[in-house]
Amino acid sequence: MAGMATLVVAGSTCFGQTNLTPTVKTTDRAGRIVVSDQQATELGLNVSAGPASIDRQNLTPAVKDRLQRFELSRDAYLREQEQLKKRLDGAATEAERERVRVLIKSKREEWLRRMQELRSEAKDRIAELRRQLPSRTEVLDAARENARDAISEIRRRRGQD
Repeated sequence: MAGMATLVVAGSTCFGQTNLTPTVKTTDRAGRIVVSDQQATELGLNVSAGPASIDRQNLTPAVKDRLQRFELSRDAYLREQEQLKKRLDGAATEAERERVRVLIKSKREEWLRRMQELRSEAKDRIAELRRQLPSRTEVLDAARENARDAISEIRRRRGQD
């Protein structure tokens, strides 16, 4: 009986130690969601140019093209995964199911490999941009000076009111 009481006390104290706060602070994000023209239309968002258009329309054509390619790739991948799931569900023999499982596993491993390559490329590009940033100090210094001038102008106007 004493062992059961110890188990209950130990179990109840572990719940009290659980940290339920999020590890990522949402204030660090820009808060913008980028959608393609197709998604915006499906969601009923205004995609026409003008003051009522959504912020996404200010994207460059290269970014819009990349979004379009991503959507096509994503849709093809999802269709293929759905077909594989149907083949797995409809497989008559265990050998056929095993072949489909191996195919699903190989597709997933290929996707993971590609994701690692893209992350590596992104890390390399970020490192390259960071190396280039110190050579752009004159631009940053000019931006700081412009900001200081704007602040001093605002302060002078406040004193004149």
